[in-house]
Amino acid sequence: IEDAERLLHKFVRECPTMYGLQFCSINIHQILHLPDCVRWLGPLWVYSCFPYEDINGKILQLIHGTTDIESQIASAHIFVIK
Repeated sequence: IEDAERLLHKFVRECPTMYGLQFCSINIHQILHLPDCVRWLGPLWVYSCFPYEDINGKILQLIHGTTDIESQIASAHIFVIK
C-alpha cells in the first residue's frame, strides 16, 4: 500500500505537467485517498459501486421521456434482471 501511495502522490504532483492544469480535476486529488480507503476497508473490489453504476446505466438507456417514469423504471428493472 505504501508503494502505491508514493506513486499516486508522484502522479498527482506531475499531473499538471503531463496533462495540463485544465485536466487536473477534483478526481485527481481524490485518488490520494485510495490508500487510506484500502487500509480502512480492505481491497477496493470489496466495496466497489461499479456493478450498480453499470446497472443504472443500462436502466437509463431503457427510459425515454419524462412521463410515467416509475413504470418505465419498473419495466427496465424487470428487463435488466431477466
